[in-house]
Amino acid sequence: MKKHYLNKVRDGYSKGWLKVRLSHNKEVFLPYGLLVEKVDSSNQTETIKILEGPYEGAIAPIPFLRDRESYFSLFKKSKNKSIVLETKDKHLLLNKKVFPVVFDDSIKIGDYFLYLPDYPHNHVATKKYENEAKGGSRFASTWFRLVKDGDSLFQSSSYLHFGTFSEGCITFPFFEKIGVSSWNELILALSLSRLKEGVCCKLQIT
Repeated sequence: MKKHYLNKVRDGYSKGWLKVRLSHNKEVFLPYGLLVEKVDSSNQTETIKILEGPYEGAIAPIPFLRDRESYFSLFKKSKNKSIVLETKDKHLLLNKKVFPVVFDDSIKIGDYFLYLPDYPHNHVATKKYENEAKGGSRFASTWFRLVKDGDSLFQSSSYLHFGTFSEGCITFPFFEKIGVSSWNELILALSLSRLKEGVCCKLQIT
């Protein structure tokens, strides 16, 4: 089976998400990087089976872009298996690149997992946060669930996210500046990393 990933949603309109209607008629949003299997196609649509996340196993017909261009690209597994958060310096390290973060004392030293984004967190993705001319990111609504090793996904309400400080979360802070936030670079890398289906990578907090 060839795996594909949701790719053509990185523009300023889609903002990292694709709204689809599942076969049982429920409308949901799928995140950039989601792994799927292509199961059928016609002149106007291709049918996919979702391989991970909250809608794993669901079937959805997806309209083609112009000229029968697909939203999906062939998946090649990234080498990013883990990232490191250094509590002393308060930054994330991914492939030797440093990303600033803030968090409170509830974030303890140990091993965690970053899960694929679950849904658009539009309740905090304000226009200010999305303005890429002034330090924002089009992916401000893309959050990664943070789960401590040994806990279940449903035990955690913590996220790695962009914006302002949140209790119990690791926040990539918004700074008003000229140009786009490096949150874009981080989420694009994490979204194509896979430790296993549904889990982007391990986060080691030291």
